[in-house]
Amino acid sequence: MKVVKNTYDSGKEILYIPDHYLGLPVMVQQGGVATNGEGKKIRLAGSFLAQTGMLAVTTPGAEDAPDTSDVFGVLLRDTDVTAGAAPGTVIIHGVVNVSKLPDAPDDATKAALPLVKFM
Repeated sequence: MKVVKNTYDSGKEILYIPDHYLGLPVMVQQGGVATNGEGKKIRLAGSFLAQTGMLAVTTPGAEDAPDTSDVFGVLLRDTDVTAGAAPGTVIIHGVVNVSKLPDAPDDATKAALPLVKFM
């Protein structure tokens, strides 16, 4: 029998105004995510996700990164994709605290997300 230990916490809050956002459910893929020191693949909150069909696939800046004009939204919470695709939430409208993102958005990313305000 395999025992899995889970730690539950609220995680990092990337929203500047937590009460005002619109998020959509997506399946977050593990492509381009490096293994951390604990042997897990974690897609970080604040990663910019691109859309292929109904799946969010990768983060700009990763080795298999898409054109930043293909950015669909911002990942709301850290998502463990060690075992493969995992459910997550992508922000398509809201106010995001840019100081809490893993990478600052470039001009093309901002243009691709007109309903997301970066402060």
